[in-house]
Amino acid sequence: MGFNLTAAIGGAAKRGSEILKEEREEALANSEEALKIFTTLGLPKATEYRQKARLKGEMFTKLSNAGFDGDRIAVIMKENEGQKILDYIDKKESVIKNYRIDPNEVVAFAGDYKKHGYTQQEVIELVLGKVERGIPVADAMQQVTGKKTGGTFTEAIGGDLGRIGKQRMENIANATGVSIDELAAYASDSLTFDPIKVKGTVSLFDPVESSKAAGDAFTTDRAKNRLTSYGSGRIKGGKNVGYGDGAVIFSLDAGIAKSMLDDKVSELVTAAQAKKPGIPLTGEDMRELEIEINNWARNTELPDKPGTYLHASEKPDALEEAGIEGEDGLIGGPLDVSGKTVNQLQDMLRAELSEIQGTKPTNIQAETLKKQIEAAIIEQLAEEGITNEKTARNRAKNIVNAIMKNAGYNKSSNIEIVTEK
Repeated sequence: MGFNLTAAIGGAAKRGSEILKEEREEALANSEEALKIFTTLGLPKATEYRQKARLKGEMFTKLSNAGFDGDRIAVIMKENEGQKILDYIDKKESVIKNYRIDPNEVVAFAGDYKKHGYTQQEVIELVLGKVERGIPVADAMQQVTGKKTGGTFTEAIGGDLGRIGKQRMENIANATGVSIDELAAYASDSLTFDPIKVKGTVSLFDPVESSKAAGDAFTTDRAKNRLTSYGSGRIKGGKNVGYGDGAVIFSLDAGIAKSMLDDKVSELVTAAQAKKPGIPLTGEDMRELEIEINNWARNTELPDKPGTYLHASEKPDALEEAGIEGEDGLIGGPLDVSGKTVNQLQDMLRAELSEIQGTKPTNIQAETLKKQIEAAIIEQLAEEGITNEKTARNRAKNIVNAIMKNAGYNKSSNIEIVTEK
């Protein structure tokens, strides 16, 4: 039986036609598989990515508005500290007017830092990953299906099976607004993550929380109680009533002194809090306020007893500056009393206590003058022959007390005229 060339050619053509059909069907099947993967895996992940990117973009903008530059924001968001910092800023702004955070205190760059200048898009891709652009459709299909394309009989004779998948992919991309690059990357989890180009550390120190944790935060009530106790311990009549809050507790009986102390404590605590709104007073603040209370008690007279100061032991500034030791006598003073007779000394005190252009010496100044003149009169009496110290002291005291009373001082107190015996 001879060889039938025509039959052979016809058989080959038939087989070629079958191969073309098979390859087309396989291409269609592959494109169907790719479409399914793109739409069931890629599309949801693309939507999720875009939502996350939008939120990260908003975070970048808020941090930028708070004063952070792109490089600091890159460090913050890479460390996933962005929301924590924004929450901290919101908390401070709710209690502190015109609050501004210091970015330099939050992000510290490494010693070899060189400015990169991260943009918002770069930071988003740094955190969420980025999609490689320009992937051929065939490669994208192979990427998600794992099936290699090319080397087919159809392509060998000049056909293009790639058009079968390409057109369908492009239709999906146009309909969803998500590029083929993105669909392939999301479906195959092949996002790329670049290393951050700037190194740094994020630290958020909250002095308020730190003070609370250390027990060093003073609320309004705690500050007032501590300061009232301290003041009571320095004022005449203060009593030790126990121990609490890490210190001895002192108290004053109800009266003018206690009322004056309560008002002063309230004034000082309010003023101190106004200097650091939203931040509790600390132990260091309280020590400064204690100094103020002590100085106030030293220099404040009881309104019903001029010349009588609140402090139980320390002298007022005016007496310190005038050189008055206290009840023991004179170690100096504002007047030149040398060589003056007793009458001259009396005239000097009257002149000093007189009103000049509507102004008279304060009670503290008057007390200083009185003590100096009294001590000078005692010395002069001794020179005049009155050697009995008690007699000289009583006579001098009667002289200056009478002048003080006539000048309008000590009117509310009964000045005792000492009788010489």
